Amino acid sequence: MEKPWQKEINSKKIFQIINYNDKAAIKTAEVLDFLESEGKIIDLIDIMIASAALVNNLKTIITRNKSHFNKIPGISVIGYEIRKS
Repeated sequence: MEKPWQKEINSKKIFQIINYNDKAAIKTAEVLDFLESEGKIIDLIDIMIASAALVNNLKTIITRNKSHFNKIPGISVIGYEIRKS
């Protein structure tokens, strides 16, 4: 069941909240195996995030950590920086 704050965010189409499920876990193992075979080790949480996106047909991730996500096939990365005023 969707929580009120999830409903509000989803209705504005700003973000999509996705679950980490069995399909994402299997994709995580596949991506981890691929990255290890290429000698490209990144944080497991980044692999999990990308895998959840991929199994939900989301191809773009917005992150400050472009260097990790750029190593994952099938993911397009939009980077950003936090400006200090």
